[in-house]
Amino acid sequence: MILITGGTGLVGARLIHEYAQRGVKVRALRRGNGIGNLKHYTGWESFVEWVQGDVLDIDSLENALQGVSHVIHCANVVSFDPKDYALMMKVNVEGTANMVNLSLECGHITCFTHVSSVATLGRVADAGELDEHSDWIAGKHNSVYAISKFNAEREVWRAHAEGLPVNMVNPSIILGPGNWKTDSSSLFMKIKNKFPFYTEGISGFVGVGDVAKAIIALNESTINGERYILNAANISFQDLFNQIAAALNVKAPSIKVPFVLSQMIWRLEWMRYKVTGRKPFITKETAYSAHQKRYYNGAKINKDLNFQYTPLSEVIMSVCASLK
Repeated sequence: MILITGGTGLVGARLIHEYAQRGVKVRALRRGNGIGNLKHYTGWESFVEWVQGDVLDIDSLENALQGVSHVIHCANVVSFDPKDYALMMKVNVEGTANMVNLSLECGHITCFTHVSSVATLGRVADAGELDEHSDWIAGKHNSVYAISKFNAEREVWRAHAEGLPVNMVNPSIILGPGNWKTDSSSLFMKIKNKFPFYTEGISGFVGVGDVAKAIIALNESTINGERYILNAANISFQDLFNQIAAALNVKAPSIKVPFVLSQMIWRLEWMRYKVTGRKPFITKETAYSAHQKRYYNGAKINKDLNFQYTPLSEVIMSVCASLK
């Protein structure tokens, strides 16, 4: 039996869908009774066994791990708001520690796959192309999310040293049908609503379907103790926004936001948040990241598993079709 944590999230839901397409039943952990991002898929209902629980609830995790041979740990909190730091350290770090510790204790886990992020790789200026050998570099520009995910990785590698078979994937920015208001899927809704701004930043992007398929391929292999960056292409935010706008048949963003202006905007948003309590549209961390040029090498999984990424243009068209 395969256990997926965060089964209603962006990656977890796609994993359930992909396994259902293969006729494989899985067990999935969720906190409530909702189906979350599974609303974007059909035909999965008879292929999932739900366990209500939480990565911070030991009893529910012990129940979820009964009879399980493979664990795919997707559950985490994603935020770039410093006020969520304590929550992310609790869920992302302590929750991961709970998962690997119990997986070690039960003694029958043959593969533990941890879904991390490229945020844990080097974040210095002019770092060049980052790959699986790029080290974490402490510094003021690491987001609170990145810090929590780096510490979660440390728990996974510690468990591996203690005998747990593990693999790790580090996706770049994941594009897929998800929560159109809160996660990376919100980029598509912003463009649909004629968001007028763009920056000259560059980053890596990958389709959620490729993330799920790569994880499944790893689970079906004998690979142990490896990390894989999952990145289909490095493109500018302007190029991404233009492709989304074309697919949605709306006007592309045309106002370039210089770095100095974005620094002013996040400060204004911070003051508005202090007065109104409304979540800021842009934070210090996202304002900085939007202007950085980061390149990721996702070729290792191509070599080890003969894995082929879906062209990003096809991913964008598919997500836009789902939004429509």
